[in-house]
Amino acid sequence: MKLIYGKKDSLYCEKHLQSAGETVTQMREMTKEQIVLQKRAGENMKEYEVIWEIFNKCPRNQMRDVFVDEVEIEDPEEYVKNKFKGKEVTYEKTVLEDGTIIFDIQTSQIKQRCSFTEI
Repeated sequence: MKLIYGKKDSLYCEKHLQSAGETVTQMREMTKEQIVLQKRAGENMKEYEVIWEIFNKCPRNQMRDVFVDEVEIEDPEEYVKNKFKGKEVTYEKTVLEDGTIIFDIQTSQIKQRCSFTEI
């Protein structure tokens, strides 16, 4: 068994260092594989700016709640369906010339609009 002097005068067994080096190499390879898998899984994912508007029902108050968010999703329609899962909801989907996807939503007698613009 050959002993190697490392930094700070520590003694290391050559066999231990070789084993540690193989482990690091395996970890690097796993990391590369994970990155490839993540990229493949994310190939269908797109990043959108989402503007969510909730219209006020009061006739004298025309203000509405507006929320802005950025999301990475595969399908905006699935996103809307999941948001209202378990609720009675109807919506109309419109795709504008610039690619913006707009959902006009009616749920619990409240009108809402959700716009997805790809970033």
